[in-house]
Amino acid sequence: MRTESRGVGAGRGEGRTAIPDHRRESVMATTQSPLAPTAKQLAFLRRLAHQTGTTFTLPKTRRQASGQIAALVKRPVSDQLEFALDDLAVRGGQLAEAA
Repeated sequence: MRTESRGVGAGRGEGRTAIPDHRRESVMATTQSPLAPTAKQLAFLRRLAHQTGTTFTLPKTRRQASGQIAALVKRPVSDQLEFALDDLAVRGGQLAEAA
């Protein structure tokens, strides 16, 4: 038989088990790390890689993202034809024959 005390503060969920503080902090640290690259950095990396016709590995830190951005900024932008051909190749398509 299970007995529960209903003293002060024993209503509305106080008797329920919650994630211990140390586990909650580790979960938050892995999902909201201040060192992780920002969404802005990742979007800029994708745009630069697309413009330069290159690929990149996902950075784990903001510093790595900044380094990759700096390297891609130095690369020349692909011309329109090369850009279209690269995009087509990545998508696995085939070129239509010229009429």
